[in-house]
Amino acid sequence: MSGLSSLPLHSILETIERRGDLIPGLIPADGITILSAPPKVGKTMFACQVALAALEGRSFLGFPAGPAVSVLYCDNESTTDELRHRFGMLERDATDPFALHFCREHFQLASSEDVNSLIELVIAGGYKLEIRAVYDNRLASATFVQRSEEHTSELQ
Repeated sequence: MSGLSSLPLHSILETIERRGDLIPGLIPADGITILSAPPKVGKTMFACQVALAALEGRSFLGFPAGPAVSVLYCDNESTTDELRHRFGMLERDATDPFALHFCREHFQLASSEDVNSLIELVIAGGYKLEIRAVYDNRLASATFVQRSEEHTSELQ
């Protein structure tokens, strides 16, 4: 992996302005949050619940409610039956668990063409939270990509 760099924490804290939270105390308003754990411990269900809490602007696991935002959930691994089952289980906790917008196409984050297409989709849909379920044999994770108004316009 090349092109990575690091900075002392004090310089980051001095230069980056806090922009609030989508779910206060849990998911920041912009940046990337990665949830990683062994297979079959509930990452995907957690990501589904985060998506619905952000979409509806409601509290989540004792964290206070944040603003309601548009959410794009990217999941090209789950079958239609799995999605129906997961969101059906969340039906009693959500106003409309089937209101999320989904991207089911396969894309590679290592491909600049795929990333540019994804950015175009996010900008066109006005999404503030994008959730990707990422799986491989070594690591399973859910990635939350948050964008504030200011950073969304920077992508254009």
